[in-house]
Amino acid sequence: MFGGTPEQLALNQAIEEQRARSALGAMEQARAEQALQSQQTLQGLQEFRGRMGLLGEWGLAAIPTAYTPQTELLRSLTPQIQTAQLATDLQRTGLGLEAALGEAAIESQLGFEGLRNALRQQQYQGLFDLLAAERQAEQPRTNITGTGVGDAFTAALEALRNQNAQKAIEAFIPKQTTNVPGIFI
Repeated sequence: MFGGTPEQLALNQAIEEQRARSALGAMEQARAEQALQSQQTLQGLQEFRGRMGLLGEWGLAAIPTAYTPQTELLRSLTPQIQTAQLATDLQRTGLGLEAALGEAAIESQLGFEGLRNALRQQQYQGLFDLLAAERQAEQPRTNITGTGVGDAFTAALEALRNQNAQKAIEAFIPKQTTNVPGIFI
């Protein structure tokens, strides 16, 4: 409670009202300043965001142009790379064909050697058959009929033996008719 005169009461009441109004005015001014500061900060952030967005767009737009020299270099190297791959493929194919040709040549040489050995074996067999026939011819024969027919038969066998002997000699001393080394016909 307040003790004192009514003038003092009115004066104190006026002072307190003035203090309350001043405090209320200060609080409202603080809120207004805070709202102004928030609004200015928001405008600054929006401006910063706009500038960063513009810079980001410029940066994104610049990325493809940054790769343009590399793209052009790769585009210019592509035909050379394809040519090198084609040359490598052709070289592999050539090596495969060369190997197959070499294999075929070896197989044909082996076949030729087999045929040559078979022919040589036949020549030896013919010579041995001829020698066996000569031995049989050299053995004394008995004349069955006792007439000239046996002598004529013996003379015919002798002529045939001489002719076969000449053929056998020619078979073992081959005549060289081609210039291929190691092949005798």
